[in-house]
Amino acid sequence: MNGSGQGILTIDLTPTQRGYVMGFPVRLRQLMVSVAEPASLAAALSAHPLSRWSE
Repeated sequence: MNGSGQGILTIDLTPTQRGYVMGFPVRLRQLMVSVAEPASLAAALSAHPLSRWSE
């Protein structure tokens, strides 16, 4: 929230995870993060055989 629109990395979560927003339960399928070096994070995450991500 309130982050940059550049360098966004979308991480697909499988299986869907449980999360909370303002105290309400939600299902989290994707996590979008803004990082300075998205390619470096993607490379680190892709080391896991079940990881899926997109820029």
